[in-house]
Amino acid sequence: MADELQRGILLAPDVIARAARGAVGGRTTSWMLGRPRRVRSAYVAEVMDRDAETSEEQAQQQWMLRQPDEVRESYLEEILREREEEPSPQVIWMLGQPEPVRLSYIEQVLHADPEAKKPQVQWMLRQPGEVRESYLREVVDRGG
Repeated sequence: MADELQRGILLAPDVIARAARGAVGGRTTSWMLGRPRRVRSAYVAEVMDRDAETSEEQAQQQWMLRQPDEVRESYLEEILREREEEPSPQVIWMLGQPEPVRLSYIEQVLHADPEAKKPQVQWMLRQPGEVRESYLREVVDRGG
């Protein structure tokens, strides 16, 4: 979809966005149009209207990590787990983490100074033991 058309549909009332689901291509777009208007509006504000210094991929990651459980869980079930390729255990693990863990990841990894050495490793080492242990069990032991 062209940006303005996409923006218009995403910001439309729920009944219009849901009606548009069948007319648009792509499972992810259809999933997004099935979310409540407040979720779609946040996507427009945080991803489509992002500042020029933030990449679209980074803005999408930040947006998803800030979403409530029901949005992240539906994305996992309806999008990630339905893909042909197996989703990354690391992505599944991160989307399942409590809000403080996800927000600290945004701040300390996604917003890290580009010159920082291995911000993800530094971030993980600062996490409480139960977070590190769950990462080992759910990601490292599964080959992720």
